[in-house]
Amino acid sequence: MTETEADPTFAILAEHKQSERPLIMSGLTFGRLMDEIVLPYDSNEPFFIDGVPTLRADLKRIKIVRESDALKHRVSELHWKLPRESTGRNRQSCEPVSHAARSHLPRIENKIEAVIGQGAREGKTISTEKVLSRVEELKSSYTGPDREAFVEEIDRVMTEVREKYGPEIPVDEAYRLQKELERKQAD
Repeated sequence: MTETEADPTFAILAEHKQSERPLIMSGLTFGRLMDEIVLPYDSNEPFFIDGVPTLRADLKRIKIVRESDALKHRVSELHWKLPRESTGRNRQSCEPVSHAARSHLPRIENKIEAVIGQGAREGKTISTEKVLSRVEELKSSYTGPDREAFVEEIDRVMTEVREKYGPEIPVDEAYRLQKELERKQAD
């Protein structure tokens, strides 16, 4: 059995009503696909495609495909070329991708906060366990100093969140919690 058959990955190709370029995500495991795209889409909750915060109603269309090795290569190549071709710049005159991404982070963060704020004003909630599953991922991926203390702190926070919010947590509180835990992980 090949790696592709054992652990299939998926790509998302979408057209957003407010974007001229297609939104592309690749390399999604089935679990990530369900948690980050399908479930929020199905329940009309905010989610992200290619770093763009969106709602189901914001999309003209969305396509999910199982990636083959050839598709992975083509999607990666397409993703690399699209922003440059759409601005008319050639590859030699492009700034490095990491610099370009960093320069757009404040704008992206503002969009995320706007979507979260809108959801909060509308009383939107998200499953507490769904939020905490992402916290579990943070906990398991932590490689910083004093891992034991970090894990204890995360477990304490998870217990407090369950007690405070029950089965559903307001989207703005979930976002605040996520940002707080990401800061702790970075420290």
